[in-house]
Amino acid sequence: MSDRAAVTIARMPSLATIVVHHTGAATHHGGGTPVGVIIVAALAALLVLACVAWGAARWAGREPRWWSHARESLTEVGWHAQASWSDFADWLRLGR
Repeated sequence: MSDRAAVTIARMPSLATIVVHHTGAATHHGGGTPVGVIIVAALAALLVLACVAWGAARWAGREPRWWSHARESLTEVGWHAQASWSDFADWLRLGR
C-alpha cells in the first residue's frame, strides 16, 4: 500500500472488511487521459478521415488512372485462382 492512502480495517464476527481511502495526491497524475489513449484516438481519427476522403473521391469518380488497370488485373487473378482451385478439387475427387 502507498503511504498516501489511509487504510481502515473494521472487524466483524465472520469476516474482515478493508476500506481504502485514497487522497487526491495519490490518484492525480497531471491529466485525466493517458498518452497512449490519446495516440490511439488520434490514429483512429486519421484512419476515419482517410476513409471518408477515399469514399468521397470514389463517389465523385476521382480515381487514379492506374486504379482501373489494377482492378482488372486483380479480377483476372481471382478468376485464375478460382479456376485453379476448381481443377485441383476435380483432381482430388477423381483420385478417390
